[in-house]
Amino acid sequence: MAKENRFSGLMGQVGKTRKSDQPKTKSTSTSPVKSKSADYSKLTVYITKALHKRLKVGAAELEMELSDVAEEAISAYLSERLDG
Repeated sequence: MAKENRFSGLMGQVGKTRKSDQPKTKSTSTSPVKSKSADYSKLTVYITKALHKRLKVGAAELEMELSDVAEEAISAYLSERLDG
């Protein structure tokens, strides 16, 4: 007789959870999907790993998306340099 492992009963349980049992997740973004919007363009940049880590931590503390932090920083930079 095959020995049952601790996961043997899990496959039968898949799909049996009720909606009320599932954790509710709160969306952190109220902005439209930027990748699908004609108002947005994708930008790829290379930054150091240390700066990327600081950016992610800072954005999380401010409860902002990375793209929103980048857009705000680029806008401020251009205003200072060009409008200045």
